[in-house]
Amino acid sequence: TREQVTKLQEEIAAKQNEKLKQEQAVQLEKDLLTIDAHLKEKNIVAQQTNSGLRYVISKRGNGENAAAGKNVKVDYAGFLLNGKCFDTSNAALAKVNNVFQIGRPYEPLALTVGMGQVIAGWDEAITLMNKGMKMKVYIPSTLAYGSQQRSEDIIPNSILVFDMELIDVTDAPV
Repeated sequence: TREQVTKLQEEIAAKQNEKLKQEQAVQLEKDLLTIDAHLKEKNIVAQQTNSGLRYVISKRGNGENAAAGKNVKVDYAGFLLNGKCFDTSNAALAKVNNVFQIGRPYEPLALTVGMGQVIAGWDEAITLMNKGMKMKVYIPSTLAYGSQQRSEDIIPNSILVFDMELIDVTDAPV
């Protein structure tokens, strides 16, 4: 019957969901071991969140932290854990790292926090920041692109590192 088919489909979906959660938990554990070993090797002391995000504040900002629904502008540079730059909002840095794209605007990224416009690690990191703050964020693959290949550089299960500066926080659209 149709009800039996629907129930079977729901059971299959639930099992697939559970398997995915288990795979993500295993990957997160691997990522955290890798990140922590990297930090130890570089003698970097980072703070951490419950999700596994690691971060180092290099400059304090002013005011309240950004929150879900707030509009922000963020200057950034994205790297792989091995130091290879794959993206930045800074034209000079893009040129130095051979990632410059003619015609692309190089300016702070404008977004609304918590709306899924960026990877989960970014949404979380931004909520740790207030206007003017600078920090380096180590994002496990499970809070980035997971098992998806995003580009030639960002392969499945890539740990991402971002230098971020929160330029502005407003209620108004950015």
